[in-house]
Amino acid sequence: MWNIDFSKADCGYGVAQVTDGMRLSGREDGGVTAYPYWQQRAIAVDYTANVAKGLQILGDKWNQTRNGGLTINNGDPAMIENWFFAVWAYNTGFYPNKGNGEPWGVGWANNPANPVYPQNRGPFLDGRPQDAANPQRWPYPEKVMGFAAHSLELYEDATTAVPGFRTAYWLATDNADGEVNRFGVKPPLNTFCKASNNCSYGTLQQPADPDDPPGPCLHKNAAGAYDLKCWYNGNATWKTNCDDTCGREFIRFDPGWAEQANANSFPPNCSTSGLPSGSQIVDNLPSSQAVVRSGCSKVGTTGSFSLAFGADSDGTRPSKSDFHQLGAGFNGHFYFAHTRSPAFGLYGGKMRVTGTWSLGQSLSNKWTRVMVHMPDHAAWTQQAVYNVSLGNGTVKRRVVPQQHFANKWVSLGVFQMNGTPSVSLSNETLNGTGFDDVAWDAVAFQQLSAKPTDIVVAMGDSFSSGEGSSALDGSDFYRDSDKDGDDPMMRNACHRSTKAWPLKLQLPNRSASNKSRLDSWDSSMDFQFLACSGAQTENVLPSTVMNADGQAGQGQYGELSQIDRNFLDENTTLVTISIGGNDARFADIYQHCLAVAVESPLGWCKDTTLAGDPANLETASKPRVQTNVKNSVTTVLQQIKAKAPNAKILLMGYPVLFESGSTCVYIPDQNRAWLNQVSSDLGTALQTAATNTSTSARPVKYVDPQSVFAGKNLCTSNAAINKLVTTKTRGDSSLTPLIPAPGPDYGLYISAQSIHPNDFGTSLYAQVARTGLTGVY
Repeated sequence: MWNIDFSKADCGYGVAQVTDGMRLSGREDGGVTAYPYWQQRAIAVDYTANVAKGLQILGDKWNQTRNGGLTINNGDPAMIENWFFAVWAYNTGFYPNKGNGEPWGVGWANNPANPVYPQNRGPFLDGRPQDAANPQRWPYPEKVMGFAAHSLELYEDATTAVPGFRTAYWLATDNADGEVNRFGVKPPLNTFCKASNNCSYGTLQQPADPDDPPGPCLHKNAAGAYDLKCWYNGNATWKTNCDDTCGREFIRFDPGWAEQANANSFPPNCSTSGLPSGSQIVDNLPSSQAVVRSGCSKVGTTGSFSLAFGADSDGTRPSKSDFHQLGAGFNGHFYFAHTRSPAFGLYGGKMRVTGTWSLGQSLSNKWTRVMVHMPDHAAWTQQAVYNVSLGNGTVKRRVVPQQHFANKWVSLGVFQMNGTPSVSLSNETLNGTGFDDVAWDAVAFQQLSAKPTDIVVAMGDSFSSGEGSSALDGSDFYRDSDKDGDDPMMRNACHRSTKAWPLKLQLPNRSASNKSRLDSWDSSMDFQFLACSGAQTENVLPSTVMNADGQAGQGQYGELSQIDRNFLDENTTLVTISIGGNDARFADIYQHCLAVAVESPLGWCKDTTLAGDPANLETASKPRVQTNVKNSVTTVLQQIKAKAPNAKILLMGYPVLFESGSTCVYIPDQNRAWLNQVSSDLGTALQTAATNTSTSARPVKYVDPQSVFAGKNLCTSNAAINKLVTTKTRGDSSLTPLIPAPGPDYGLYISAQSIHPNDFGTSLYAQVARTGLTGVY
């Protein structure tokens, strides 16, 4: 993996992927002489020259195959399908007839009958845009025909998708608006498999190379081995009435049409908006570098940016083959590369790319806020690892998600700098598979007059993230924590809300809420919001530590565990957290009870068994809460204290959700008593965990919110807890309903926002948290 043979590398240039003639000098494979430098440069950097060269090559391939007698259907060049041979030869070449009886024509590699391609494949992109993620499953000419027939949607900004281009069109002679004719852009698999080219569709013979799959190519070499030289020549027809059923090109611009002005897709950030005043910016390009985006006046920068590329043992740098740049982001430019895993130690980090921003001036014991700019696209990783060098040899590590769908400044925290500070970022992440992107854009340093009085980290589960407090469409969730619900590779449903109680909290003796201070870049505060909906204790713990259930620390939705994101340190003054509810399997229990109620509206769900439980729900929940949850939360608190030795810890409990009723969420009333007892037992376990880890010098304050929620829980007229919510947010997965029901299409989708504190509820949480901190903070 990641081994590159540069002598065989296909370094196609531009939209036409021009390869012939693009080497530095001399003769090339296939007899093509390298183009002059000026022509190579034009093909590489000028899209008009690139497209023109591509059309010239394609025209040459049409003439070459046509002169050899290779035609499709009726041979009319006005028809899309009839270019199949020319496109085939464009990709893998044409073997001319030597007149000595040897095979000739177009090669076996792109033959639709070749078993390297799934034989049950449909036309490329027809109703499945996801085909573009696995193009290797289609021969090259089928892919080109598929693109002629179907345009993918492309984004012109972070949220707006538009068709990428205007497609060819098919006549409605099929009585289906041309859809059947369009579907036939893909030839039947046996179209180019005939006795004339030693191909017998349906026959399977093993080629000489054991790595090749058995297939219908029966041509043998002199040694009698199957050699895959089933090269096709002559006519091939799969549309007998091509004039009525073949596709026709759509010409968007007539010859002589003036070139359209550049659009403003993905507009850059060319201002200091979003930064605290006095910030010093280090961009990835020097101030002397001109901005290429129109309307963008470059913001001056200070300091320098450098790049280091991983090298192979032979001195080549394959890391450069996956390094790119885009004209967007801050000042209209940023770099990006795909993520790689440091676990690939076998490859010596040869795919590693590291970018370093240096301030360019020495600071003397100066408290400094460090902010990084995230571009609005091509920055997808949830595990960007920034190493902040304080100038004195000390390096602080911070891990943040980059995907914010906006040009946005994100704080890495406040640090005491002594020397020349710098920030480094590489494309190596724990989950690096080459799928996500890492972006290098800009860094800003804000020098402060003193150490902030409040350095706060908000951790925990959905009761801290603010699940349930947003507008039901999720519009109050921070965008990086609510995205791509049906894409497991990109999904994030941490649902960190702008209305979460840690943000609403006004610390004692402070004049504004944490959110107000955060949004104004208050120099007396640093606030980091790490809580994630659904978190259990293992999602908070570091990867080297296990909870009472034997689960080692691990992250959610591609993020690292909350402690492993490294925002806790000796400077942290306060950690807020709610944790344990998911370890007690609250959500599983409620979901199970709802499912039981669907089957039997008057049923007792406490007498049923949940998957993994040795006994019924009521019996199984007691030891889990009283022992496992208590011990797991104790471990979490101990780890927080170890990482943040000078911080106070505020551990929040959970309300008794069904104190006033349960039938409004379709759980039979007789279940309330034992469900509420689970809540009470959990509160006792959390109180014990806090007591066991608290000291007078380093207090762990447990705050029980049950009294403030009394009379405001579920099924009350002024409920602070959501009922069942069926509205999905971006991050909610629609793949399976949370509550199955008998019969077709009766499954009920229940959003994770259900049975969580609403906006009123998080205000109550903030109120009780402030009271709990009074006299402690």
